[in-house]
Amino acid sequence: MIYSRPNRGGSPWSYDFLLETECQLSDVNCSRAFDELSRVAVYVKMLGSYPVVRFY
Repeated sequence: MIYSRPNRGGSPWSYDFLLETECQLSDVNCSRAFDELSRVAVYVKMLGSYPVVRFY
């Protein structure tokens, strides 16, 4: 899911985008995606990574 929020410290039309994913950084595809995002984005910050718990 992608969320957008106005950037408080930027220009009047500046936004921050938050990306919520369901993947583990140990997964090669997930790790590659974050590496690519870091190359093309101005600023990337990882807020957390939590283990997946499956209930079935």
